Amino acid sequence: MRRWLGIALIITLSTIFQGASQGSAPAEPDPAQGVVWDLAPLFPGAAAWERERQKLEAALPGLAALKGSLGADPKSLQSGLDRISALRQRLHNLTRFRPDCLLAYNC
Repeated sequence: MRRWLGIALIITLSTIFQGASQGSAPAEPDPAQGVVWDLAPLFPGAAAWERERQKLEAALPGLAALKGSLGADPKSLQSGLDRISALRQRLHNLTRFRPDCLLAYNC
């Protein structure tokens, strides 16, 4: 049994390494171009960023409803903290992509 597991492991590893060696290496970035970040997964453009900013701004007053309710029970605490965390993540994504300074480093 142990021998078969060893053989299976060798076959699996050799397959993985063969696939890795046959794939083409990614192209080296052009140093003259500088650092280029693809922010499309966050927001495809300035209009999408603005829509998210407006949605986030509209969601912020809803946090006031949490005041005084987090200590009611564990479920309320978890629900409230999840809402806060989700809004903070969205805010973080929003601040990583500012359409007015895509190529500036001091924004």
